[in-house]
Amino acid sequence: MADVSAETEKTRAEVADYLREFADELSPPGERPVENDQQGSSRTPDGGKVTVIVGNESATINPPETVSFGVEVDADDSLLGGPTGERGVTFSLNWSSEDVETDDELDIG
Repeated sequence: MADVSAETEKTRAEVADYLREFADELSPPGERPVENDQQGSSRTPDGGKVTVIVGNESATINPPETVSFGVEVDADDSLLGGPTGERGVTFSLNWSSEDVETDDELDIG
């Protein structure tokens, strides 16, 4: 399976918007918030697939109803990473392709 990854500088507000958009897509179709399109009419997104925009690429995934969710907080020792060190947080969603009732695809565009 191919991996898609990118790292860019974003403001806290931009990161929050990205995570909200991902969370909205991850919600089951009947529970997703209503969106307004460019003509001002409302629509509810269809389907259970999630499209993630990563840099100049996108990946469409089809996670099952239950996934393994992980949160990892890193704090590199300042002795190893220079005078200031680095800190980060990583969120992960994992599942087995056997857990998906329909096709479990990773469509990279």
